[in-house]
Amino acid sequence: MEALIPKALATAPGAVKIKAKNPPTGWLRQYIGIVRNDRRYIYGNFFPNEHDFDAGWKDKPMVVCDGGAAFFGVEYDVSARRLDNLAFDGDG
Repeated sequence: MEALIPKALATAPGAVKIKAKNPPTGWLRQYIGIVRNDRRYIYGNFFPNEHDFDAGWKDKPMVVCDGGAAFFGVEYDVSARRLDNLAFDGDG
């Protein structure tokens, strides 16, 4: 999943505002498994580690409003081995 992210970000219009190099290196992440229509997905929630986040992000979903493109989520289709639904947070 993570090996596919740099290429997906390189071609996504919303990613142009990400200033960090080599994403998702340096990002904190959260993962959760999803089953939808009998297909398995892994949802990844990514956010920059340069912020001073409360340690609660390790146990609870990180929810950010208007954090900007550096906060993004993506689904990984396990069977197809592809990324789907790459989405960025608001303009910040």
